[in-house]
Amino acid sequence: MLKTLARMKDARDRVGAWFAALTVIVGGAFLVWGPSDIVQAVPYAETIGGVSLAFGFLVVLAVTLRGSAGYRARSLLICCTAVLVAGGLGWWSWDAAQDVWALHERGEVRSVSVVGTTTRQNPKTRKIIRLTQVAIDGRRVSLDLGHLPRRGTVVEVLVAEDRPKAAVSSATPREWLPLIDAVVGRWIALLILGLLLACIVAAPFSLWNAIIGPRSPAP
Repeated sequence: MLKTLARMKDARDRVGAWFAALTVIVGGAFLVWGPSDIVQAVPYAETIGGVSLAFGFLVVLAVTLRGSAGYRARSLLICCTAVLVAGGLGWWSWDAAQDVWALHERGEVRSVSVVGTTTRQNPKTRKIIRLTQVAIDGRRVSLDLGHLPRRGTVVEVLVAEDRPKAAVSSATPREWLPLIDAVVGRWIALLILGLLLACIVAAPFSLWNAIIGPRSPAP
């Protein structure tokens, strides 16, 4: 009975992996060979499409192959996933670090108008935080002022001229930890750092497994 349930679960997982792989392949093919007007509206469409196609076919190999070949394909899939996740987290972290650096080095207090409100969930307490939206150089920027001014109210914010999207409350001390907490949130920063380090460790380990294959059992 337990073996039958295990087989059913394995079959369900494989079917789910097949559908996921086909979805990624179809999406990648659409970005590469789809209508030109739609493709041109997506930044780096051909690059994203090519990566999606390769990733989708790799998932197919990982699900289909057995034995040593399947082990290598699954290890390579884990490696590619870790590299993609690390690349995305690295890009996001670099952008956030530039925001914090700009505020620390070149931040100045400016008076701006409130244009609305939005919400964000605190990952530590899971509470919903109400944020104020202000207009800075023609764009909406959300920040936590500690209160919710009415639309049209003029408030003071700390902002760097070359990176207006990184505005924070003018009451924020121009020190590293308070700025990190205001721009990203220290718990989000720690979570992203942990995931990034995990991916950096997993990528070469999985690549090594893909190269050498499964280890032979000890005699």
